[in-house]
Amino acid sequence: MRIHRCACSACAVAALFPVAAIAQGTFLTGIVADPSGRPVSGATVCLVGGNVTLLRTTDQRGGFAFPALVVGRYRLTVVKGSESLERVVEVNSPGVVLRVSLGPVQTIGSVTVTRNPQQRRSGTDVGIDAQQIARFATGSSLSGILAQMPSAASASNGQVHVNGNHNGLNYYLDGVQLPASLNRVLGNEIPPSDIGYLDMLEGAYPAQYGDKFAAVLDIGTKTQAGPAGLDLGASGGSFGGAGSTLSLHEPLGNGGGLSLSTFAQRTDWGLDPPVPDPVHDASSAAGQLLRVSLPVNGADRIDLDAMHSLQTFQIPPDTALGVPSWTDDDEYQSDTFVALQYRHAIGDDGVLQFGPSLKISNILDTNDLAGDLAPGGPPPPPGQLNCIDFTNCVFSAYADAAARDLRFNVDYARKTGQHEVRAGALYDATNVSKDYVITMQPYSALNPNGTFTATDTAPNVAHEQEEYLEDAWALGPQYELDYGLRADAFQIFSTNFHQGFSQVSPRLKLTRLLGSRASVYAYYGRLFVPFSFENVNPSTAAQLYYAPPPQTFDLRPERDSLYELGGHAAIGSADLGFRVMHQVATDWIDDTQVGATNLHQDINFPSGRIDAQSLYLQQNLPRDGRLYASLTHSTALNSLICETNLLQNCTLGGYVHSPSGALLPYYVPPGGGLVEADHDQHWDATAGWLRNDRRGGWFSLNAEYGSGLSTGNPATIVAGAPAYAYAYDAACANGDAVNCKVSPHLLFNVERGIAIGPKLTLALSVLNLLDDRYAITYDSTLQGTHYARPRAFVLQFEAR
Repeated sequence: MRIHRCACSACAVAALFPVAAIAQGTFLTGIVADPSGRPVSGATVCLVGGNVTLLRTTDQRGGFAFPALVVGRYRLTVVKGSESLERVVEVNSPGVVLRVSLGPVQTIGSVTVTRNPQQRRSGTDVGIDAQQIARFATGSSLSGILAQMPSAASASNGQVHVNGNHNGLNYYLDGVQLPASLNRVLGNEIPPSDIGYLDMLEGAYPAQYGDKFAAVLDIGTKTQAGPAGLDLGASGGSFGGAGSTLSLHEPLGNGGGLSLSTFAQRTDWGLDPPVPDPVHDASSAAGQLLRVSLPVNGADRIDLDAMHSLQTFQIPPDTALGVPSWTDDDEYQSDTFVALQYRHAIGDDGVLQFGPSLKISNILDTNDLAGDLAPGGPPPPPGQLNCIDFTNCVFSAYADAAARDLRFNVDYARKTGQHEVRAGALYDATNVSKDYVITMQPYSALNPNGTFTATDTAPNVAHEQEEYLEDAWALGPQYELDYGLRADAFQIFSTNFHQGFSQVSPRLKLTRLLGSRASVYAYYGRLFVPFSFENVNPSTAAQLYYAPPPQTFDLRPERDSLYELGGHAAIGSADLGFRVMHQVATDWIDDTQVGATNLHQDINFPSGRIDAQSLYLQQNLPRDGRLYASLTHSTALNSLICETNLLQNCTLGGYVHSPSGALLPYYVPPGGGLVEADHDQHWDATAGWLRNDRRGGWFSLNAEYGSGLSTGNPATIVAGAPAYAYAYDAACANGDAVNCKVSPHLLFNVERGIAIGPKLTLALSVLNLLDDRYAITYDSTLQGTHYARPRAFVLQFEAR
């Protein structure tokens, strides 16, 4: 249901629309002209979106400007006397300027919208709005949506590997970056029902962006402007799935607004389990989101975001390895995020944004000690051990970790002549408290006579500093030069270590425009990727692994060089984007999963390399429909032997008997040749179609093909693995599990929505239509074994 109220008397035809945000203001400029091309002065221009209604009056040249905008979708209305026009316009990522003008042969009743063309972006960047997200056949899952993006490979427990990287997605929510101090699958706390606009940058990153570089996701919450309204939604389906959503909007002050939304959902298939038919795998999620936007002092704004979510997971036991089905390990993830931003317009061509943000996250894993250690079996015969080292032992892990990130950011942008200059800085103070208790089975190498328990209660404190300066320089009608410099530094310390790292990173992109819809570009950038600030204390790692001296903190940030060629070409009315990238990494960051839990810890490999070639075709269809297809070939390689001795002792080669008969560890040097990373998938392909009918219904279809992830296991292939666990692969046939791939998969999802009333819709989704049963990963030393969910049905109801 929706309650209507006039939002702006000068723009009575303006409508509600969702909008997203980025870290800086974006410019919208235009000119209003009469049919003969003469400027129309004194026309009222109204822009509605983002919880605000903004007004301008055209000057003597017929010009208008809205400099302090955030990206997303807006409704633009121009009124002059008795004549008016109304159009939807779209603003994308940083550096994208929307130009709206009336051509010299047009009347005031029509408008030509010429946004900064797609060819100025990376070859495979994607932008989708709230309606397209809601009508995705995988719209109830953010990871399902991301798996449809170019170069994306689906992995376990909601992870999505993009551009051959391991879960390195960089999230921005309404213009403010979400820190990731706890090592986990980030992003699953954001429900798609709250997303108003999603803009995904996959390459050619300007200096504004740092931290993680698999892809950058600018997520704008579903905010509105105008009359008050209320939306309701409910869903149910396979595996005990059920969910509900509620959102409301209320105007505030003179052109401001308040949006509040809540959601709750549950399922009996929460994590991708280590066996095809899991037990103890229920999960739930609930959350609230508040967004308030208030205009102040004319063109200035104050924006407040407050988000909270709580997720619970049952850890599915690995019954194939003898873990009892009744084991009751559980995990809880809670997140609170608050950001207050002031956006100050500097004339009609500049904006200054600044403000604090706070993110508090907690992960709690409870354990069932007896059940976890049960597969360890009875005491072995005298003189033998149940397991040789920690990686081959059965263990039980209790973990309670919390991170508090207090940040302050300042961002500036100004467009003058042929230049658009941006600058900014960020300071982050992080505190990570943790309580880890890891118990190993009896009769192990660490304690031949009984259980062995290691604890870690040492807190970590970190301080992070970021600065950047960049310029988009229009060298003429055919060339644009984007260049910038970024400085990153952080310091991390605890009870027995104190480390600091820094890097200055240049970024350079030259674009050659080939007409109005085609371009090519070349890009080079240095990248600096900090590790997670949650990590095991070195003294605890030394207890677990007999780490060789020096027993010190040995994690390092990743340092990359990214080379990229790309561009856009027109195929009819569709856009074909292409991108070829080569990335060389030093101290490549991967992570290792802690047993069957959803906990992760960073590790380093001495070196890594990614090569990817990607095509992306996208076509806008009537009534906000879309057609798309992508094809990516990639190779992700890392050193054979990692170099970290914290959670995973990379250099522990095994144990040997001393002359006296004692069991002693021996070590191997890190490095070795490059092998396929555990997140390497050579071929990814996606395709989708969304058709919206005139009656308010829709039909959507999407497909995803993956050639299979690497097992990432430097030991041997598991005897007796299911037939679908591995593809027919020469490496598998030769027993080379380092380069062996799990089986390929092909998924189809469909959704049919019908309008059962003016503001009521009913939709049925079928996920994994062909019921492709496959292993996502199998016997991976870093990820474990995980199986994908079978076919599922979802029924959704919405009232607006």
